[in-house]
Amino acid sequence: MSRSAEVLREVRRRAGLSQKELARRSGIAATLISAYENCRRVPSGDALIRLIEACGGSIDTTTTVDQSRAAAAQLEQVAAIAMALPRRDAGPLTYPTFRQLRAG
Repeated sequence: MSRSAEVLREVRRRAGLSQKELARRSGIAATLISAYENCRRVPSGDALIRLIEACGGSIDTTTTVDQSRAAAAQLEQVAAIAMALPRRDAGPLTYPTFRQLRAG
């Protein structure tokens, strides 16, 4: 299980929510939440923000929504690059490796 899937599941459970209840609160389908938690799909930045907020959390109270969305967009880029890696190269994606991949 990926770290993001573990975190999402743990945050949901700590909030005492079922996938169905989280779906109702976030407006994201329960089947999609299940796919995120089981590493079948990667949530978009906006989806992450909605899920966190639906669980009663926030990105950071000192961070503006625009900054949160910019950070979410960067996370989406990292996730897209990581998902595009050949399976044999899968493993921890370090920042230097990410920069190298991003540079082409």
